[in-house]
Amino acid sequence: MNTRLHGKIKVESLRNHSREDVRALEELFAAGADAMPDSHHKGFFEVEGGARVFYVYISPVSARVFLVAEWSKERETSTVLMKRAYSTA
Repeated sequence: MNTRLHGKIKVESLRNHSREDVRALEELFAAGADAMPDSHHKGFFEVEGGARVFYVYISPVSARVFLVAEWSKERETSTVLMKRAYSTA
């Protein structure tokens, strides 16, 4: 079940992400973004924005949002394809 995040949400970077990455995620939230929960890690979500995926942690206590990682969707697709190729070999 996805969580809909919207409004003015301040994002904090945990790994010195660029201000542009943080701003892009804040703009996604301002427009309304679906956050897909990570089934293996409570409180962690993936948020897709264009060609990018943001991995965030949302504190259940303070509701603060932390940017943990960011990657290209293209990279994610190629990784999945590589895994499939190796598993069928």
